[in-house]
Amino acid sequence: MEDARILIVDDQPDFRAMLTVILQRSGFQVFVAADGEEALRLVSEIAPDLILMDVSMPGMDGIEAAHRIRQLTSAPILFLSALGGPETVARGRAVGGTGHLTKPFRTAELILRIQKELSASGIRATQINGIR
Repeated sequence: MEDARILIVDDQPDFRAMLTVILQRSGFQVFVAADGEEALRLVSEIAPDLILMDVSMPGMDGIEAAHRIRQLTSAPILFLSALGGPETVARGRAVGGTGHLTKPFRTAELILRIQKELSASGIRATQINGIR
């Protein structure tokens, strides 16, 4: 699990940078996208094992991006958003999201959720859709 590929999708550069440091220190390979379009491109290129997706982004929001990504991979999509109400969580689940953490969250909580999502997926995303 330590070498798992994680894609961070968030429009806030400081938040992406903070998560990158946290995840790299935890032994993960980290890739970043600033928006949904870039995320779609990267999913096809790197076949991430897990995706951390913001909900509120300009242009294509995280819900639409997750919907489109779900057509490419079954990798877990964990939403990280300041929007944590039941409607937002339900919308995320409806498009294939596997979980939701409301910002701000504790680093330990994030790492535990990532480990849980990766364990639950059982198969690395790199083995899905013939991508290796």
